[in-house]
Amino acid sequence: MLSRYASHLIPNAEEKCHRCLSGLRDIIRQPLIPFGIEDYATLVERTRRIETDLQSTQRRRDFYKRKNEDRSKSTQSFQFGRSNWRKLKPNTSENNTPIVCNKYGRAHKGECLSDINTCFLCH
Repeated sequence: MLSRYASHLIPNAEEKCHRCLSGLRDIIRQPLIPFGIEDYATLVERTRRIETDLQSTQRRRDFYKRKNEDRSKSTQSFQFGRSNWRKLKPNTSENNTPIVCNKYGRAHKGECLSDINTCFLCH
């Protein structure tokens, strides 16, 4: 009965769509605007699809973020363990008395390894 006497108070499909779009977050609204959807049911369905996709994308990001954090923690503990291992390595073949280096003029233990192309962790 209201539509008979006050039709301007009842929103039509286009007004419903406009009101719905204006209430959406930008990240959901922006992909919908170019389509110019005027059917409210279609707009709601596409909005739900976009929202579902955004949620799955966020879950994927969170998963990889946690995975990378776990990986960096294990790398840090590995590096910490390796540095401790280096400190505990016995000095059996190295000379324990500091010798002044001919190249740098500073005292260090053993021979100068600056000219040798080798890994200092392995050597």
